[in-house]
Amino acid sequence: MTTERERLERVRAEWLTGRGGEAARLEQAFVLDIAFMLFENRLHPTVDNIRYVNDGKGSPNVIQPAVKVFFQGELQRRLAKPAPLEGVPAPLMTLWAEVLDSAGKIAERSLAERSALVEDRSAAIDAREEDLLQRERTLDQREVDLQALIRTLQQDLDRARSEQAELSQEHRQVLTQLAEQREATAHAVAAAQAQAADHDRTTEEWQDRVAALQAQVEQLESGSAKSAQALDEARSALSEAQQQARIERATAAERLEAALQVAEQARAQVESSSALARTREQELQAALASVREALGVAEGRRDGVQQQLAELQARHAQLVEERRLAPFDVAVLSKSLAAAHCAFRAAGRHPSDEQLATAATFVYAHAVRGTNPDEAAAGGEVALLIERAPPSPEEKR
Repeated sequence: MTTERERLERVRAEWLTGRGGEAARLEQAFVLDIAFMLFENRLHPTVDNIRYVNDGKGSPNVIQPAVKVFFQGELQRRLAKPAPLEGVPAPLMTLWAEVLDSAGKIAERSLAERSALVEDRSAAIDAREEDLLQRERTLDQREVDLQALIRTLQQDLDRARSEQAELSQEHRQVLTQLAEQREATAHAVAAAQAQAADHDRTTEEWQDRVAALQAQVEQLESGSAKSAQALDEARSALSEAQQQARIERATAAERLEAALQVAEQARAQVESSSALARTREQELQAALASVREALGVAEGRRDGVQQQLAELQARHAQLVEERRLAPFDVAVLSKSLAAAHCAFRAAGRHPSDEQLATAATFVYAHAVRGTNPDEAAAGGEVALLIERAPPSPEEKR
């Protein structure tokens, strides 16, 4: 049994020999001839095979449309016109041609129905592919939006953490200032109290002196032996001492009043500062609580968005895989149909349209998964269909 490579070399040699050893400038007619030669030798009329047969020459822009024409009608037309066989009467050949023509028309109708079905399915798959593409674009945009949202949330988290650090620093500064003010007020009150105590001692000393002078005056007034001059001096000293005591007492009272005022002012200032500090501390605590709550909410949203993004990326990968497997073109189906037809011919079988279509479906199912159509045509499913197919007229003869 010849290999596919050997059959391809045989077709190439036959074509180039008929052209005088030179490649042809490929046109549709030449492409159709090469395609039919390949088909007769159970080879696929692909662009690469046709170019190889023509010594590597030929534009794919010319070959691809011609191959499409070949499968759409040219193949059936050529199969419907058998060459005259030596020793076979002409009337029998005419009858055989009529039978083939009738079978060809039936095959054409069946092929037209299949082509319409394939086109409908191709349109449905194209629509599904477009839907998948649209969903993929939507998912791409949603992924971009979620990435932007994550960046925004991260920026909000960083800003909230910075505000929390600043509020904590300000809270510590307020507490430090309050402690310093309390300490300064305590020093001022202690100084005022010490100064008041000094004034009290000075007043007591002057009171003791006045009492001593009064006692001296009384003694002088009661004593006859004392002179009037001494009495006058004592009285003068007593008057001066009383005057000085009054002055000292007034001064001490003024100083004590001033100290008390300073202490009261310091106490009021401390109470005011304490109230302000307590208010500011409450504000800072509320702000810190609000920031912590915002941090919790932002972190929760970020985790939720990251989970959504992970699910989105998984769905995106799934859609990409679906879109990769969904589309197919008529060329793959045509190759599958040709491979199935060649398998029946190689086995000497003449399949019905239903058997050929079923076999092509099996081949296509394997071809879309990357299996070579010829190898797929040799599979178990197609082999069973070949065994059930009736033998061809040549095989019967």
